[in-house]
Amino acid sequence: MMSSNKLFLIPVLCTLVFTACHGKLTKNVNMMMHKTVQLDTIDMEVINPRRNIYLSNDSDKAFTLIIYNDESECLSCNVKKLNEWHRFLTQVYSTYNGVRVCYIFSPDDEDMDETRVLLQTQGFGHPVFVDSAHVFEKANPWLPKESIFHTFLLNNSNKIILIGNPLQNQKINQMFFDIISK
Repeated sequence: MMSSNKLFLIPVLCTLVFTACHGKLTKNVNMMMHKTVQLDTIDMEVINPRRNIYLSNDSDKAFTLIIYNDESECLSCNVKKLNEWHRFLTQVYSTYNGVRVCYIFSPDDEDMDETRVLLQTQGFGHPVFVDSAHVFEKANPWLPKESIFHTFLLNNSNKIILIGNPLQNQKINQMFFDIISK
């Protein structure tokens, strides 16, 4: 049985851990905001198994949504989420067609073939870039390793204006639509 002193320490320790994590989260967000993202997809393989249903000239887009998946993330989990992203992007394009989407997979070399097969069979109606040379990571070495920071919205100058996954966070979702609607 725990003494009352030990029971008192549990919430204190939880608060300290949360504060430390929150501090790191805030620090990373502040560091990323308004950073210019280098986005060169020329050296990436494009997988688009069916005709892009949202064809348009990317140069006329006011915003770019980056969804970056590196080797630290579950490959099959992220491929399965493409259907959720498709529904979300359908909603985005019905609201505003000024958003370019840059979906990047950067798997380990041993997962490269599996990545291609999974993406080609998925039937996602948007281009997906396979970054086998890790060009995106090399061009943006300041990008935190935690996947929570791998989805962000850029303005037309490629500066980050919103960080977070709108599929996983309702506040981010609302902020995303507020930004693109203005």
